[in-house]
Amino acid sequence: MWAHRLAFVLCLAAMALWAAALPGQRVWTGHNDFMQLYAGGRLAGTSELYSSDANRTIGEQLGYWMPAVQFVRPPYYAALLKPLAKLPYHAAYLVFQSVCLAAALAFAFVSRKRSRAVPWLVLISIPVLTSFANGQDVMIVLALGAAAVYLDEAERPWLAGLCLALCTIKFHLFVFTPVALVMHRKWRFAASAAVGVALELAASFAVAGWRWPLQYAEFLRNPVLHPTPYVPPNISGIAGHLLSLEIALTLAAAALTVYLCRRVRSFPAAFTLCIFAGLLVARHSYIQDCALLLLVPLFVEPESNLVRQLSMVQLTPFPYILLLADGPLGRVTPVLLLLWFVALTADACGLIGHRKTAEPLSQAAWSLR
Repeated sequence: MWAHRLAFVLCLAAMALWAAALPGQRVWTGHNDFMQLYAGGRLAGTSELYSSDANRTIGEQLGYWMPAVQFVRPPYYAALLKPLAKLPYHAAYLVFQSVCLAAALAFAFVSRKRSRAVPWLVLISIPVLTSFANGQDVMIVLALGAAAVYLDEAERPWLAGLCLALCTIKFHLFVFTPVALVMHRKWRFAASAAVGVALELAASFAVAGWRWPLQYAEFLRNPVLHPTPYVPPNISGIAGHLLSLEIALTLAAAALTVYLCRRVRSFPAAFTLCIFAGLLVARHSYIQDCALLLLVPLFVEPESNLVRQLSMVQLTPFPYILLLADGPLGRVTPVLLLLWFVALTADACGLIGHRKTAEPLSQAAWSLR
């Protein structure tokens, strides 16, 4: 037990070092990714939502222009942000961070009934800390994803579907979740999600006009919008400039996900691993997006000792610190993430020999406190 507690203290120390390295002034003033959300709210209802010039003008008005920080979300989200954009920038930023904090606390509070480990894992999660430092809305998406599963288990599939539909504010991370819904015959859940997405699309056309899909596709082709300040924690980070390897690994991950959804009996596990697969195949996924992996100790319970130990390693801060290293060392983390996904999938499908004496992941993580 003392070794587990020492490990937890080391994780807290790593978190403290990460926090100390953050640009505190920029975090406080909101000179981060929130600027693109504020710009989206300001530009909602205009024809310049996906205009680099319009985004730059707003950035310069706020006193800090970052070319990579432009509004890249669906138009309906810009409409939802419009009331926030009517506030002064710093006031809007504080309100936004308060909402994200409330989402994180709600996720930890509700999830503790299923896994006592989750609140402690939130405390030692570099992706969670980074989501706040970068002014990102990942905690809102995390809470919505967990709520979707909880509501489905409570036999409220229509509300579950609407929660999942709202996760399209980061739609590229949820590309595989329809596979889980179809394979597990969650028809009412899927129908509600489809209705929610249809309403979001209708709102998007109302906000940005009939040409917005073409404008959006053209806008996303700008390489400036996809920076790589460190090795990304996905398949792209493994492949580097080897496009053929990236395509091969992406196809393999997609095939494995479909196989998983056919074999595994637990819908929450299939749903969570589909999100994991989305994180891996999306080029535009970063450290903060890995906060969604906190769904794993909630809904995926590995029975194999090996998989459990790998899970414990990946839920600590240390793999994410390696992403900042150059060369092969930086690729250790995305490789570990891919191996973790494959191992969890194999375990969930019964392809790894199970040991009934293995300590459950939720109990193992709880013992680190």
